[in-house]
Amino acid sequence: MIRSLHLAAACVCRALRSAREGNVLDRLKVPGLLLLLLLFVLYIETNTKSAKFETAKKFQLRTHFVEDNQHSLYDKKGKVVFIFSNQRSGSTFLGEFFNKNPGLFYLYEPLYPFGFFCDGSNTRRVRAMETLAKCDFREMASLYRDAADIDHVEVDAKRCRAHNICYPNKSDALTYKYSSVCEAFRRSELTLSQGKDVRFRLEDVPRKKLTKTSAFNCSSPLEPALLSAICSSSTAVVYKVIRACDLSKLNSVYEKLNNASEVFVIHLVRDPRAIIRSVASSESFSSLVIKKVTKKLCSRMQRNIEYVDQQLKDQGGGMISSRRYLRVHYEDIAEEPLELAERIYRFLDLPLPKVVTDWLEVATTDPKLTMRVYAEKLMSESISNEERLEIQKKMHAIKVQSQSAYGTIRDSRTAAYMWREKMKFVDVMNVQTSCAYVMRRLGYKPVFSEHELTNKSYPLRDKSVYSK
Repeated sequence: MIRSLHLAAACVCRALRSAREGNVLDRLKVPGLLLLLLLFVLYIETNTKSAKFETAKKFQLRTHFVEDNQHSLYDKKGKVVFIFSNQRSGSTFLGEFFNKNPGLFYLYEPLYPFGFFCDGSNTRRVRAMETLAKCDFREMASLYRDAADIDHVEVDAKRCRAHNICYPNKSDALTYKYSSVCEAFRRSELTLSQGKDVRFRLEDVPRKKLTKTSAFNCSSPLEPALLSAICSSSTAVVYKVIRACDLSKLNSVYEKLNNASEVFVIHLVRDPRAIIRSVASSESFSSLVIKKVTKKLCSRMQRNIEYVDQQLKDQGGGMISSRRYLRVHYEDIAEEPLELAERIYRFLDLPLPKVVTDWLEVATTDPKLTMRVYAEKLMSESISNEERLEIQKKMHAIKVQSQSAYGTIRDSRTAAYMWREKMKFVDVMNVQTSCAYVMRRLGYKPVFSEHELTNKSYPLRDKSVYSK
């Protein structure tokens, strides 16, 4: 625009020089060029004012949005749920029990930048969980920066810093609601530019389902005030924190919060043999490293089991003795997903929506069987083009998820014990030696021969020893 203005001014200067030299034809061009220059100036001024007006209205609208949701901003009054577990224990699958619920606010691994190993950034981990429990995202960016300065910065950790939150694309309700607010801002700005005052609350914003590429085009980094407003207005918030490391840290978060009575912890455990097999298959570790990982894993699991036992014994009124703690086994979830979903939602005193049970039916069925059912539907001539397109999208999602090591769609009953077929007996014995206490306390039975390992009729669990 400025370049065009300079060009117009140059044309006028040339015309004036020609007029002084006596060219009658060029003299006639002068008024037209002057008019053109005037129109350019008016155009630029009008658009500058319009841009400033729209920016001011956009800021005003966002301010109104935050003010209208101020009733619980930075101080979550509803339920706060932490999914506490170890890597490769099925926490991603359990997290989807909540992620598929549109009424909840779920975050996938918000502690990622603090590193997997638990020997650093512990103070910042606790501080991050405190702010998350309050739906206060103002401090997360600085906490992530500090964590990244200490630990090895991976690509995903850099993305956490860039977005002000980790893995927003894996949090369905956040993605949809945040983009819906942005879309509502865009639509309302057009109305505001006509002089009308538009105010709305989050619950009034229509849900806008996103495509994979358009998820967060509206704003990057995500605005802490909007994140907090969306979080605090949800029925409950759920955070998967496999990097919290110690249950004692979560208990300290529990005791510091004003709404401690509404803070819950779901402690997900899994057979250590299955965890180590999954870690070994997803990472290129040597046998020596695997032994070290096994020792650290079971030491951490034992520490948390003993902490729970001591808290229950002392009855000191903390998170665990106040019945805000639930231990669940991944194998139970895999074998009876609907029953466990009902149990978990009952523990949280939340209704289990049909959208979650429908997802569970698909996610825990053999993907090949589901694909055959969808393929038969595609053969039908009665379905519309929209239905056909939706089925094709679902088939693609199932294919991607079922082939991914981190996917959540597979025959869960089979997947839970797949390690028996894939793991060498010598490696099983190594895990059983390092994790004897943990296995005994959690009801996992050791095997003493290759026959017992591969014989599927030989039980690997003793539910009679299940306890908190």
